[in-house]
Amino acid sequence: MDDPRPALEQARAAEQLGFRSVWLSERWAGKEVGALCGALSQVTTSVRIAVGATHVTTRHPVTLAGLATTMQQLSEGRFVLGVVRGAGMLRSAGIPIPSTAAIRDYATIVRRLWAGETVSYDGPAGKYEGLRLPDVVDGKGVPLILAAMGQRALALAGSDFDGVLLAPCLTVDGVRRSAEIVRNAAADAGRDSGSVEIVATLIVAPDLPRSEQEAITGGRIAGYLQDPTIARNLSTLNGWDPALFAPLQQHPMFSGPGTAAEGFRRADLVEVSRLIPREILAEVSAAGAAAECARTVREFLASGVYELVIHGATPDQCVALRRHLDDD
Repeated sequence: MDDPRPALEQARAAEQLGFRSVWLSERWAGKEVGALCGALSQVTTSVRIAVGATHVTTRHPVTLAGLATTMQQLSEGRFVLGVVRGAGMLRSAGIPIPSTAAIRDYATIVRRLWAGETVSYDGPAGKYEGLRLPDVVDGKGVPLILAAMGQRALALAGSDFDGVLLAPCLTVDGVRRSAEIVRNAAADAGRDSGSVEIVATLIVAPDLPRSEQEAITGGRIAGYLQDPTIARNLSTLNGWDPALFAPLQQHPMFSGPGTAAEGFRRADLVEVSRLIPREILAEVSAAGAAAECARTVREFLASGVYELVIHGATPDQCVALRRHLDDD
């Protein structure tokens, strides 16, 4: 999305359709989440405004903590802060990729700042002396969510975060396996495993022309699976053979610098997505008639998640889908 302004109307439409939350991904040029979340907080009144997610090392802890407390006030308590480790985008920007320990400590620093503490720290998350929020605003009510895919990140979400945003391209069984890792890690840390909010993501294309359906499903799925690390993590959770994606990953489109997520639009990836087995696409998306999509959505919701993010289709494309879900 080059123009962020359509997101305002999409958020209004999502709220009118009765969706619980609006989840925002981040692209630095046109979708900086602080600016976009602030705008959405002023055109909605009931939906949660959730960041899913911002790279944890792209903001100083005081800046990230202040973004959250400001948003919590603007939204009157509807804000959810999601962070992610990141890899490719950070590497290309020359930003250090944080370790698991650094992410854990970064979350602790932010929470201490929300609690009004002065923080001095020297460790994996950096070196800071006398950090504090000059104007103490209670941020303890801000849910802190980790976007996670690999098993270590999933376990970290369970042990140290309020919730987890699962990656797209998980099967129903993959969602269940991911949720089990999160809940087991929470229990091992002495936490109530049921208190960790688990949010899954499903690529959906209901009642759309074939070309649009292929762009939403095939294009987006190819954008993830062309990355060998992402494909390997997803294969572990889904029970796939990662060799299935070698033809996709070896395609000339992906042999140069950058990744599909950075360099291509979803429509650019439709043709190359045909290198992915059709059964794989069907397992991780809901496409076709709205009634069929609703059945798939219900299967994912029944896998033990708190919430399911509808990814791909815009709210105005989900009217019939929402009607079928409401009817059931």
